[in-house]
Amino acid sequence: MMSRKMPKSVSCHTTPLSAFSVPDQDQNGAGRRDYTQLVPRQVGTERVVSAVPIPETRPLTTELLFSNDELPNLNILRGHLAREGKLDIPAAIKLVKMGRELIAAEPNVLFLHAEVTIIGDTHGQFYDLLEMLGDLKTWCNRKLLLLGDYVDRGAFSSEIIFLLLALKLHFPQQIFMLRGNHETRMMAEYMTFALECETKYNSEELYQEFLALFDALPLCALLHSAGVGTYMAIREIELIDRFKEPETEGPLCDLLWSDPLEELPVNATPEELRAWRETDFVQNTPRQTSWFYGPAALKSFLKVNNLVGIIRAHQVVEAGFKEHYLEEFDMPPVITLFSCPNYCDVYKNKGAVMTLWDDSYEFEQFVESPHPFYLPDLVDPFSYALPHLMQYMVSVLSDLVVSIKAEKAVGLSPEDAALDASLAAKLANIRHQLQDRAVRQQRLAELKSKLLSTPNSTAFELVRSQDMINEQSPHRRLSIISTSTSMPRTLSLSSLHL
Repeated sequence: MMSRKMPKSVSCHTTPLSAFSVPDQDQNGAGRRDYTQLVPRQVGTERVVSAVPIPETRPLTTELLFSNDELPNLNILRGHLAREGKLDIPAAIKLVKMGRELIAAEPNVLFLHAEVTIIGDTHGQFYDLLEMLGDLKTWCNRKLLLLGDYVDRGAFSSEIIFLLLALKLHFPQQIFMLRGNHETRMMAEYMTFALECETKYNSEELYQEFLALFDALPLCALLHSAGVGTYMAIREIELIDRFKEPETEGPLCDLLWSDPLEELPVNATPEELRAWRETDFVQNTPRQTSWFYGPAALKSFLKVNNLVGIIRAHQVVEAGFKEHYLEEFDMPPVITLFSCPNYCDVYKNKGAVMTLWDDSYEFEQFVESPHPFYLPDLVDPFSYALPHLMQYMVSVLSDLVVSIKAEKAVGLSPEDAALDASLAAKLANIRHQLQDRAVRQQRLAELKSKLLSTPNSTAFELVRSQDMINEQSPHRRLSIISTSTSMPRTLSLSSLHL
């Protein structure tokens, strides 16, 4: 959000993220940030890949996390989470509850002054967030605004929440978190965050604390008399009751789900262009909820609230940022910011962070950071292998039952014949389900192979088209999987492995 007209001075550059191995050296010989320094170097010789650090197995206790004072120890927490460590349940609940109590006291609409650094969607990509944040202590005198969508899709959503809450507790006047459409019960349960909480912590009390935190998050921020929202006055946003699960329609739903209307192609006719400019709202059919806001609605909203523009997240874009409607305005009235590089490990997009000053702004682009491998839906290897084992067992049993019964078919009673037919039907049904699963896996593997050999821009559009089902609101979906080639909710290269 920008308060007054600013010169369009946008600098973009790509910053590679630190690796888990030896850090790169810059021209002066200084090493880049290397989070492996937080990982124990003692690696057992029995490990197949000795360069991969051993994950932390001991949970971080309340006594260790809050060792110095009543605030969490940032260095201990970051290092522990970077090693794939978990918090014990009392420590996790205490951290989330303290963060929620602090955030709940904030208004619906935050008022911030530049300089402000802005981060868009992070979606469980914890190791990318670590690189974007850099040295955590620097945020004691810098403002950071996060636009929501911290959870789902990536496998490290809880780690993101824990770290951001710890930062918020240390720097309450510098760190600000807004609510995204994924910070809801509906999305957490349909997508992957509820599954992540169950797999990592198996605590209903902790999960409910997360949900209560989501309800407490503010809805938007005003930067230098600028704001974010849809076609409503800022004072209306201040009056919204945010401490609840969003409804499937209405102002709160629109704040979390609406999108700007896409620009017309360059070959649009004058009549099409005129109709597009006069568009206020159109139903958002790709999301199956809320609205697209067009140039007419946008102009009216900005004029009524004396604003220059809107900065929003919620939508994957290939460059990590997108300036909308440049042809219609002197400067972009809408900027989309997306901070997940190589989203879900397959999009091949860049992530971006925006810094806003009094009279200018700039974007910094990021490429993906290495992260620990995980299987789809965070299952363990044994559970992942069970369906494959079942497929062979059912095949063997089915053939065995058929051959035995064929020999003894003569003289069977009607009851035995019915039982045999029922058993054969059940085995056939199980075999059919397993075969369907194998076909889906094969098609996903073919898609993965195609992506690896496809240019980035083409791959981005291909994946986005396949992944559209996961961008919809669950309450109106007719089915969880629309086609046999739909992407899994965890959508990563590990999800595509056979």
